[in-house]
Amino acid sequence: MNYSSELKKFLTSQYIYSGARIALAIVIPSIILAHFGLLKEFFLFPLGTSFVGLTDQQGPFIRRRNTLVLSIFSFFFIALFASLVKEFPIAVYLEILIFGFFFSMIGVYGLRLATFGSIALVVLSIFIDGHLTGDDILKSSFIFFLGCLWFFVIFMIVSKLQPYKLASQVVGENYLELADYLRIKARYYSKNPDFDALLNQLISQQIKIKNHQEDTREIVFKTRQIVNESTTQSRILMLMFLNSFDLFDKLLTSENDYKRINQVFGDTTLIQKIHDYLVAMADEITNLGISLQSGLAFRQITNFDNELKKIYDDFFDHRSQRFSSETLEDFMMIRQVLMRITEITDEVKTILTVHSQDKKLAKSLSSGLDYSKFLPKEEKMNLKVFFSNFSLNSGHFRHAIRVTIALLIGYIVSRFEILGIGHSYWILITIIAILKPAYSTTKHRNLLRLFGTIAGGIIAYIILYFVKDPGAILVILLLSMILCFSLLKSKYFWAVLFMTIYIFLSFNFLRPGNVNVIFKDRILDTLIGGAVTF
Repeated sequence: MNYSSELKKFLTSQYIYSGARIALAIVIPSIILAHFGLLKEFFLFPLGTSFVGLTDQQGPFIRRRNTLVLSIFSFFFIALFASLVKEFPIAVYLEILIFGFFFSMIGVYGLRLATFGSIALVVLSIFIDGHLTGDDILKSSFIFFLGCLWFFVIFMIVSKLQPYKLASQVVGENYLELADYLRIKARYYSKNPDFDALLNQLISQQIKIKNHQEDTREIVFKTRQIVNESTTQSRILMLMFLNSFDLFDKLLTSENDYKRINQVFGDTTLIQKIHDYLVAMADEITNLGISLQSGLAFRQITNFDNELKKIYDDFFDHRSQRFSSETLEDFMMIRQVLMRITEITDEVKTILTVHSQDKKLAKSLSSGLDYSKFLPKEEKMNLKVFFSNFSLNSGHFRHAIRVTIALLIGYIVSRFEILGIGHSYWILITIIAILKPAYSTTKHRNLLRLFGTIAGGIIAYIILYFVKDPGAILVILLLSMILCFSLLKSKYFWAVLFMTIYIFLSFNFLRPGNVNVIFKDRILDTLIGGAVTF
């Protein structure tokens, strides 16, 4: 594994970019408020920013904007309503029933609204006992609303300043996935490959690429600046994405009789040279993907023509020495392999040429295609879809019932005075975070959240015990937030670990010296929430 490339892929990915944007949107106002001694009074401002930021999923600009607007007003209403009815137990249980079911069921409209629904329930959990709003509910709710609105302002500014950023990153990810696919193919030309394992890896990677292409297609062809504007960057991005389809098709159809190739040519240098060449090509495609993600210049290292000539020279040498009527078919087979590799090389060279186009030649970059044909089918939201799922045959309906019941049980348990639980919100958040439609996923996330919480709590405890400089703690807090938001979709254990660290450090800024209580409550609440969910 090339650790340098893997680190570059992560640092330039949309996930770290999105995580940094959310973290900075939270931290910068917090620092300003802390400077004027107002952070404790306006703590709900960064909290609102974090909630709305988490609903910003990748996709077309319009969908992202509409989801953020929906989140701002929905979260404000939930916070205000929950704070107003906190003194009426019957109303509290009714809001858990209604909100719990509705915001779980809204997932029938796709992942974007499913994420929005989950965060809405987290907002309900935070405000359900009113400890954050205090006596002045209207003022506190308005501060929370301003925090929600702040992220929307940041989103609009960044979208205007960098309209192509997300599209560049997702197109870059396409090439990174294609590079991994080519590396798997290269292993067929290594010594004694495990053919069954490689086949499973190829199929898994094919599915991954197809899913990613669908997501990218929606972003690219529904981003107005890319489809309608005739700028250099928009033309290059469009062609780079379309060419990635062509490259995938060539890789997909370049199947060969690998077992026979290894039997006949496994002891020759020709096979090793093919393997090394494909790996070198995969590295170039990786560097291209990183260049697209980061926006930095791409510099080609491998001279494909020279390396390919060496392979052909080796092939001709073997043919002159071993060619006969018995080996005719074998040499025709390996010749076919070389022709396919040449086709793939030509496609990669075309892609690199497009990517390095001079701005003066930008007007010549036209595919001549009707982009509307590439648009994914638009499924309009309607209430029939929502109400048609009101049946035990619907997985969404059963999941919504499970979530609602679990939230009720979790809230009831949190009211038991014998447990000494100060607030119920972390039990409810644990339930929302862990409980998923599939039991196996729920069970797995339950364990990851428990271990991540314990490990993160211990690390945060050690940091607060040994590090006394507020500036150093603030830097660790910022890094933890960025890593948490960046890893939330892909590495749940690490996301929970860094989330625990930044929550501990945040509470320490608000209430210094209270770390023992926070540690005990966090672990106990996670255990209770995990048990209820299980």
